[in-house]
Amino acid sequence: MSSSLRDYEDSQHIADTLLFDRDQANGKTILYVEGDDDEFVYRQFICSGRCEIVVQNGDNRLENAIKLHNQANRKGYLAIKDNHFDALLKRTLPKNILTTDGYDLEVMILSSKAFEKVINVRLRGEVRHERLTTFESVIRNRLFRLGSIIGYFRLKSYCKRWNVQIEAGRFLRQLTAECELSFTDAMNVFTRSFPEIDISHLDEREFETLYASHQQHLCRGHDMVIILGKIFKRMTKKYLQKEYNPGSDLDDRLMLAFNESHFCKTQLYKKLRAWDSNNRLHQILRTGLCPSIS
Repeated sequence: MSSSLRDYEDSQHIADTLLFDRDQANGKTILYVEGDDDEFVYRQFICSGRCEIVVQNGDNRLENAIKLHNQANRKGYLAIKDNHFDALLKRTLPKNILTTDGYDLEVMILSSKAFEKVINVRLRGEVRHERLTTFESVIRNRLFRLGSIIGYFRLKSYCKRWNVQIEAGRFLRQLTAECELSFTDAMNVFTRSFPEIDISHLDEREFETLYASHQQHLCRGHDMVIILGKIFKRMTKKYLQKEYNPGSDLDDRLMLAFNESHFCKTQLYKKLRAWDSNNRLHQILRTGLCPSIS
């Protein structure tokens, strides 16, 4: 099947389901999200009596749905999508598509105090508070540094259309005892993995500039969970003098830890609050959410 025909059929399928979405929502505002994890997290913050979440299974389908609604001048539709590299590439989106603070939902959660909450629960009763605070700071720094380095190669691959499969595990095999990875060592891993790529497009100074101001947009959530699982035991052994297993289902525990107090400090919350202020007939957030901020 040709690409154009596939795109047409996909758009037609989306168009056919849009009216069904509206019927099912019974006149409520429709909030499109990319996947089931997004629905699970955002559902706790919306007003279920006025807003219905609809999963679109991917950012392309989500954007196409909003595009078709906007072309038909329909009101009462909003979407939340993962930012991916939109912020770094200064991509303009319709006003009724909002994006996560960082690359995706997982990075937004890891940037919040939900991260420390997960660490505290895992180490509760076993580590003195002052040592735990230092450990949390160090492991967060390592996590975002490593995620940013891997993310930089993803960004360049995306921009240059290299279409290579970048696996976080390849880079993590080169970690030092301190769970660090230099840009030079990361370049060596990339070169060995993809010898056909012209690495003249890779620039350490460019990376450091992006890392200083946009690390949340370089890191990919799936990579970050893999990194955290990889470095947790090694870093607890070094900084807490005992090796602790991070446990399974880290991504699930992070989502469970992300609550109203964390969400209300995000830029996404502010964007949703602005939407509610400008669209009185099409509300999203539940009443009483973040009273101290509102």
